[in-house]
Amino acid sequence: MVGRNREIEIPPPDYLNYVMVWVQIKNIPVNHYTRAAISALGEPVKSVDLVAFNPTKPHRHEYVRVRLKLDVTKPYRHEVR
Repeated sequence: MVGRNREIEIPPPDYLNYVMVWVQIKNIPVNHYTRAAISALGEPVKSVDLVAFNPTKPHRHEYVRVRLKLDVTKPYRHEVR
């Protein structure tokens, strides 16, 4: 389910063309736990907006969350290889 959390009185022309989604990236090697490497992993899908990762704190999960800005006017593949 995708929803917008705010109303805009006069939205820009491309307001409904983009949606922000959170993606979990799993099985990252320990030596690649850097903000730059994680951002690079999200780039093939679309533009990375935010990486929920703090290198100064211990990792509690086996994944890293990345927020992507997707253009919903273009089709996407189910898999990225």
